[in-house]
Amino acid sequence: MNGEEDGDGREGLEDGVARELPARPGPGCLRGGSREAGAGGAGPRVGAANATPGGPAGVQRGAGVPGQHGGGGRRKGPPGRRRTRWARPRGLGPPDPGGPAAPPGARPLHGALAGHVRGRRVHRTGAVHLHGEAVRARTVLVACAAWLALSAPALAHGILRSASPAHGANLDSAPREVVLTFSEPVHPQASSAEVLDSQGRVVSEGQEVTQDGRTLRVRVGQLPRGTYTVRWKVVSQVDGHTTSGFVSFGVRATPPASGAGVEAPPWWQVLLRWLGYLSALTLAGTLAFGELILPAAGATKHWVRLRPLRDASAVALAAVAVVDLVLRAAWLRPPGHTLVEAARVLATSPVEGRSLLLRVGSAALAAGLAPGSPRGLVLVPAAAALLGLTLTSHAWGAGPLAALSDWLHLAAASVWVGGLPALALLARLRDPQGTQAIARAFSRWAGYALAVVVATGLYASALHVPSWRALVQTGYGRWLTFKLALVGVLVALGAVNRYRLLPRLGSGRGVAHFASAVRLEVAAAAAVLLAAGGLSITPPARTVQAASEVRRLILAAQVGAVRLVLTVQPAEPGWNRFSLALQDARGEPVEVDRALLRLRKLDEETAPPTLVLDPQGPGVYAGQSPDLALPGLWELQVVLRRRGQADAVAWFPLRAGDFRMRSDLEAFRLLRRAQEAVGLLRTWRESEQTTDGAGNLVVTRYTYARPDRMAFEIMGGMRGVLVGSDRYLRTGQGWQRDRLPEPFRARGPALYMQNPLRAALGRRDPCPEGNCRVVLWESPDGLTTFAAWVGERTARVHKLLMWAPGHVMTSVLEDFDAPVRVIPPGGRRP
Repeated sequence: MNGEEDGDGREGLEDGVARELPARPGPGCLRGGSREAGAGGAGPRVGAANATPGGPAGVQRGAGVPGQHGGGGRRKGPPGRRRTRWARPRGLGPPDPGGPAAPPGARPLHGALAGHVRGRRVHRTGAVHLHGEAVRARTVLVACAAWLALSAPALAHGILRSASPAHGANLDSAPREVVLTFSEPVHPQASSAEVLDSQGRVVSEGQEVTQDGRTLRVRVGQLPRGTYTVRWKVVSQVDGHTTSGFVSFGVRATPPASGAGVEAPPWWQVLLRWLGYLSALTLAGTLAFGELILPAAGATKHWVRLRPLRDASAVALAAVAVVDLVLRAAWLRPPGHTLVEAARVLATSPVEGRSLLLRVGSAALAAGLAPGSPRGLVLVPAAAALLGLTLTSHAWGAGPLAALSDWLHLAAASVWVGGLPALALLARLRDPQGTQAIARAFSRWAGYALAVVVATGLYASALHVPSWRALVQTGYGRWLTFKLALVGVLVALGAVNRYRLLPRLGSGRGVAHFASAVRLEVAAAAAVLLAAGGLSITPPARTVQAASEVRRLILAAQVGAVRLVLTVQPAEPGWNRFSLALQDARGEPVEVDRALLRLRKLDEETAPPTLVLDPQGPGVYAGQSPDLALPGLWELQVVLRRRGQADAVAWFPLRAGDFRMRSDLEAFRLLRRAQEAVGLLRTWRESEQTTDGAGNLVVTRYTYARPDRMAFEIMGGMRGVLVGSDRYLRTGQGWQRDRLPEPFRARGPALYMQNPLRAALGRRDPCPEGNCRVVLWESPDGLTTFAAWVGERTARVHKLLMWAPGHVMTSVLEDFDAPVRVIPPGGRRP
């Protein structure tokens, strides 16, 4: 924030808004602060965190500039003893220059060995002890050094040396096993590994450790196309240490060049859907032929010739419906569930169950129709069979009008396309005049049906295909193009039959030619239905393009003077593409020596993989990786490395895939402790950054003072101060004051921790006070996911991440109980 510098070098708001105070003498005991929640404009609410507490409408609660957590200072030795220089506590910096060297892991010597120098023990009084004590001390030192030297190799742990498939590999065919090789023998019973798919489901079938203990083999079944993760945890037989990690690989699973890719439907699904359409439309077309065509031609006596075709298509319709259910149940069956259980779930689902009932029921009703049944009753199984297909179509989820249009499309197609087998069967009659009358009646009804097919087909195309380019860029568009081409061929064949062959039916040779041409039409109609089957189980082009646009996450952050934009595509478990763009305040590209991306799964203690982003142009870096492999809450850590400067780091939360957080009672307790710790703070600062997933960014810095004061400044925007019921906003006309509906209460991150729906403990990470435990939780409505780094000693929150649709926030808390106070502009008291 722009403003004057206080005595200790910290920045403060000008006009006396936030100023540092001299440090208070004495022990500085903490006082308990008010934990009452503000309301209305007095504070943010969970699920509406984009409103600045007490701020005006439209002011977002931003996210501050993330910084690195540094280590602590030098610890002092026990009182009255001289501190050995090489015994500097580990993690607090290098030893003092010129200090004596020490063996690895050595600690400072006190007591009897504290002052041995060349065989003499020197007290502060200068007294000298006996030479025998020096000998014993020297012996102990040599023994310790020897023990350290001999035990050093055991400190290596069981490290993964190699994996097959290798990490990041993309295989053309699925492996039969995964082989992990470690640096030392691992315990065969206490070590484990499992292979998971991109939905987190276990697909491995067992494991074994080789005799030398260094290789762990994991058996897998037939893996379909996709991305897989091998999650392993081993216990070393050498030192008993536990190590864990994961390896990711793909089976024909490369990321899309642009947008999200959609797999082609399996061939057996296309085949079954084709057989389903063929049998349903033939059944409906045969019934319609007997009720519409034959009476119009005065040839009802020929209905008996169509009964075998009706019965065969009815049996085929029922059989295909049942086989389709069983095969899809086997395909979708989760691990640990039987085929019967999976089939029962499908058969009892609202859509699949009704579709199955309609198709099987209509087949049974059609086969049981007695001669001379009323016309309305005859057409009931035809309508029900087609409705069973509409229930599982794309149109069913697009509204009543789309569903009605789809049913009409199928009904018209059954009269035209579904009636062709019946026409081919009757075209072999030895009665040319009768055949000509039937063909003329069919041609007339086929013309009506063609008009309905064209009208409803155009409506469906406009509904599901957003542009002409989608006809060649999407699987749905290609199926539709194929179908339209075949329909064109079928219409051309029908025109030839109607206008050239039908007038010649008076002769015997004309009947033979007409019958051959109708059989050719039947073959073309079967090909059209094949394309319709593929079309019906391929995601519509509009849906695919919309998903492609949505499944690109654009995150933005400010790190010092650099604005970075990280694009993640498709931001789902599996193979992802990452692109990083760096700019300065003027919009000019910024180049760095190295750009790194660390992917940290927050609910697991696995080593985070690091992806090196390759330069793509001025200020642009990119890479792709399968490391974002499992559903869950992840932290994306961008590290910018420049020679001679400290690393610049930005954090982003990312909720990948669908997952259900497993609640942990200890996590709820830690959240309660964190709320209480926030309530004990007198003052603190927060730096928050909020991005919307589309590249927009708001950066805000807050200064809180108990019990009811807060100063904030939005980067490049407004500034404000809240003091109880008074709100001060800095605009172009200076400071403006108004009143809040209810008094503001300084609560900070405790506000988000109220009434969590679920909570779970995550990984352990270093933080300014030593070690922090990550705790994850969900808001009461389940729409927002949080992760906080809570100090294990003080329960203070040092970092907070929030993930919600269109709202990604990072907050860093610091300067706890700093000598600062928040006062109104100009130092006026409210």
